[in-house]
Amino acid sequence: MSRRPVNPGRRFADGGSIPFVGSVQSKTRSSPLLSIGLLVVGAILLICYMYSGSGTSINTKEAFSKVEGGSSCTLEVQRALPILKKAYGDSMNKVLHVGPDSCSVVSKLLKEDDSQAWGVEPYDLDDADASCKSLVRKGIVRVADIKFPLPYRAKSFSLVIVSDALDYLSPRYLNKTLPELARVSADGVIIFSGYPGQQKAKVAELSKFGHPAKLRSSSWWIKYFVQTKLEENETATKKFEQASTKRKASISSSPTHPQFLRFKPITAVNVTTGSDTDASEESPCDYSDGSWIYDPDFRFDRYDSSCKEIFKGWNCILNNKSNARDIVKWRWKPRNCNLPPFDPLKFLQTYKDTNIGFVGDSLNRNMFVSLFCTLKRVSSEVKKWRPAGADRGFTFLQYNLTIAYHRTNLLARYGRWSANGNGGKLEALGYREGYRVDIDIPDGTWEKATSFHDILIFNTGHWWWAPSKFDPVNSPMLFFEKGQPVLPPIPPDVGLDKVLKHMIQFVEKTTKSGAIKLFRTQSPRHFEGGDWDQGGSCQRSQPLLPEQVEDLFSVKNNGTNVEARLVNQHLYKALKGSNFHLLDITHMSEFRADAHPSSAGGKKHDDCMHWCLPGITDTWNDLLVTHLNSLKIRN
Repeated sequence: MSRRPVNPGRRFADGGSIPFVGSVQSKTRSSPLLSIGLLVVGAILLICYMYSGSGTSINTKEAFSKVEGGSSCTLEVQRALPILKKAYGDSMNKVLHVGPDSCSVVSKLLKEDDSQAWGVEPYDLDDADASCKSLVRKGIVRVADIKFPLPYRAKSFSLVIVSDALDYLSPRYLNKTLPELARVSADGVIIFSGYPGQQKAKVAELSKFGHPAKLRSSSWWIKYFVQTKLEENETATKKFEQASTKRKASISSSPTHPQFLRFKPITAVNVTTGSDTDASEESPCDYSDGSWIYDPDFRFDRYDSSCKEIFKGWNCILNNKSNARDIVKWRWKPRNCNLPPFDPLKFLQTYKDTNIGFVGDSLNRNMFVSLFCTLKRVSSEVKKWRPAGADRGFTFLQYNLTIAYHRTNLLARYGRWSANGNGGKLEALGYREGYRVDIDIPDGTWEKATSFHDILIFNTGHWWWAPSKFDPVNSPMLFFEKGQPVLPPIPPDVGLDKVLKHMIQFVEKTTKSGAIKLFRTQSPRHFEGGDWDQGGSCQRSQPLLPEQVEDLFSVKNNGTNVEARLVNQHLYKALKGSNFHLLDITHMSEFRADAHPSSAGGKKHDDCMHWCLPGITDTWNDLLVTHLNSLKIRN
């Protein structure tokens, strides 16, 4: 098949016929598209623009649906659907539309027989009608910033149709967004773009988009693709020519004249190594950097709501939480690697004759239950007992693998304190009630765990920022070291530093030789509108967008849920120089405001702290097993 470079000076006719430009593919690995290791799959560029030649009368109100700051190609998209249907056949049965007026395009697609459609609206939907709001509530249409990774797995859709979205992106963001659109498409990306001759939007009309569209012509796009090292393939547009032949008359009578570019698939490579971008699990990877990808067809078979170890308030399926079955259809995709679900049978075989202990608050129990239910599904011969003072534990008899949960809120020993009638140092300072926290003594629930377990997963944090429990006035934390009160009294954050220091030292001195020690980072809460005792709730049905995550968790904002990142700051400092491994689940979990029991938790208030099961702690365990396997290989 012969190919020649696209000529950037090539002219396109403005007449009624539809000129087709050939398929293009990458010539070199130095392409900006390849430099970010992404895949362009069968993308098509359809440039729809307003033709305003001399003596031509155009009714823009009829030709374009108006959007704030200019016009949109929505009607052109709808006019092109029959051609695309003819050209792509079954590929038009599963379509994602990206752009303003996504609700109207999706609604039209859904009216077709055997068609499935979803939409991404890049801008706010303040003036959406009832039908559009219904599509948003059902999760069919999402509001999302397309400069960030799309929340869908690779090849989730047959085709992706984009209109009026790329015109507002600079080449810098195009280099990221266009391959991301192609990543979620199996057969192609169709882009409606550009309005040569259209006047720029007035400054007063820019509140929605922030700036006018770039109004790029077809020649600009060709130059852009030439600069990204793409070349023409003349044979790739035949099916478009065939499909459009019978509809040329209706297209030519339109005041807009579509033009087409088609990309041939490009193999994604790692520019540094030349290897496939789906690196093996053993490759170095920042698993905390990624996005949640939605897979509507995913069937979760790890375990189900019948697992008896699931705490009643966390069993969101049995409690009829509206999105309970959708929670597990979101998969965490690290940016530069994969995080596959772990194989429970292989795990049991690999870690035969091993004791694994979860030490921490109820969020570690959340994770422990997820692991138990997963393993119980493939190995039912189980002994229930309480090893080494655990709150609960199980041994999988066929493999002699024990997992246990040791409940401890602060890691250190603590209990009620009352003033001594004979007086004392704290009494002299006016203290009458509080909680004594011995910073150098481990809680009795886990002090024997270090000599029993081969693998330990620790956490602490939620109780350190709990004024309803440790009221700074009526029941403050009073810290003791070597049996004596720490004077002057210190605040909880300083106490946390001291407890972490002593507990890490204790663990490192008392664990078995070769034991693996991990510390899990803080699990985020998602209270909105106030804290748990102030009417706060978590009623979202989909993960947060990146900018929403920052609004909710930024330390600078000092909001209700700031504890997650504050605790982590103390944790990072304490673990420096230790032989603990960090299990970083915070950032991936910050997105999942949809995955808490919420009002289905059976409490008087919304539970926006614990997680539904099945749910996100299953992903935590995928990360845990990936880390353990990596450490086992290294050792």
